[in-house]
Amino acid sequence: MLHFSLSGIFSCMTVHVCAIYTDAEIVWCQEEPMNMGAYSYISPRLYSAMKTLGRGTFEDIKYVGRAPSAATATGFLTVHVQEQSELVKKALQPEPIKFP
Repeated sequence: MLHFSLSGIFSCMTVHVCAIYTDAEIVWCQEEPMNMGAYSYISPRLYSAMKTLGRGTFEDIKYVGRAPSAATATGFLTVHVQEQSELVKKALQPEPIKFP
């Protein structure tokens, strides 16, 4: 299993990494709700890299994060900690991720 971070700069390195790890599952994980974090920015760029390599469709990009929401967080520390733990566990699981 391969995990790497795309920290704001999307370059040919992404294409290179996707080309090397042809069997790796492509997963975007973020703490923010789906409609608030970098997912909406990064997913089309990640898809372009995948398309360049013939790696699949937009649906092959797996998302791990909170569902779309009007609030950035639940407002309850115990719920936040539980959700955070589940996000990390799901992102690092060895089995393929089922979307959503």
